[in-house]
Amino acid sequence: MSRDTIVRISVFIVIYTLFGLLIPIQGYVSISFAIGTLITAVLYGFALYYMNTNIPLGRKARILITWIAVYVIQMLNPVLEGIFFTTQFEGQPELAFGAVVFGLVLTLPTALVSGVLFSPTGEVTSFDQLRKKYFIEWTSSQFAVRFIIASMLWLVIYYTIGTIIAPLVLPYYTDGGVGYDLTLPAAEIVILLQTVRGFIYVLSVFPIVISVKLDKKPLAIILVALLYIAGALAVFVISEQFPVYLRFVHGIELFVDSLIAGTVISFILGKSDKSIQIID
Repeated sequence: MSRDTIVRISVFIVIYTLFGLLIPIQGYVSISFAIGTLITAVLYGFALYYMNTNIPLGRKARILITWIAVYVIQMLNPVLEGIFFTTQFEGQPELAFGAVVFGLVLTLPTALVSGVLFSPTGEVTSFDQLRKKYFIEWTSSQFAVRFIIASMLWLVIYYTIGTIIAPLVLPYYTDGGVGYDLTLPAAEIVILLQTVRGFIYVLSVFPIVISVKLDKKPLAIILVALLYIAGALAVFVISEQFPVYLRFVHGIELFVDSLIAGTVISFILGKSDKSIQIID
């Protein structure tokens, strides 16, 4: 890794950390929150560097692709889950709407700074060209089946891992929230919610899948990193609004969720070696 690369990643880390401390998701700054924000910034910096340098698109396109993924994973999907798993939004739809809209502003600097600091190696092309090359491999029906399977598997992953950790966290959801405004919705609501979230997750990272000039394994690393850093670390694990025990257990759960989901999406929808050669 060159000195210039280290400097650029360091600049990203500083900007992300400062922004995270100026607008803390938990409403106040503590030492542990500051450390957590710094760790998030370091992981984010390396992940977005690796992603951006392997997407042969212009700056604006890369910023947009990053913004979509980060916004959906870090803000939109967590808010959707929060509407049903907490009582914070009960009778206050404007609060949920405000969080969704504010999330656009909150996640833009991450995409903007990474897009400016990290540039692709090699020639730059257009997203439309990458899209056309991507769909060479499959017919429309083949792609549709793969997309649906990749999206629906989120529900399977969620329920499988959730069933394992349920005995460890259920009291926080069933005993009146134990002071943390948590609740457990009906099973049919959970199934519908997680099915929708699965499709949203895949839709949000699909532009990355199309654009990145990497095969399935390195793509999986990028997707796993984004899902965990944006969807867990940045919004839940470092937040002191919930007890350490709950953050620790759910943090492990979310890591396993991200690991499996990112790998599944990559291996079902990722490019083959043949497609990579076409892009190059």
